[in-house]
Amino acid sequence: MRSAGALISPNGQRAVVVAAVWTEYPEPAGGLGSGGEGLLELWNLATGNRLAILNQGGKWEIQGAHMIFTPDSRMLLTFDGEIQGSCISIAVWDTTTGALLRKVRL
Repeated sequence: MRSAGALISPNGQRAVVVAAVWTEYPEPAGGLGSGGEGLLELWNLATGNRLAILNQGGKWEIQGAHMIFTPDSRMLLTFDGEIQGSCISIAVWDTTTGALLRKVRL
């Protein structure tokens, strides 16, 4: 597993880390830019503890995952770029617990 990127909340208390997961060794020749599967991890920056692994029912495509915190840092919105037919998933997460609050497919 390897970190592929991170986003820090506006209040500086949380971070979301995109962690690349390779099921083969060595990792694919394209490395992190090859669109490998990954996990989104929610971290408490004050304690250094991982709060949750955010998962919408499958693994994330590293190149297709987009995320943004709300201005008050209370929620995180993730946009799963994996298109299944004509659907894209948008999820809203609680940044205190990591709980999935709502999921919408477009």
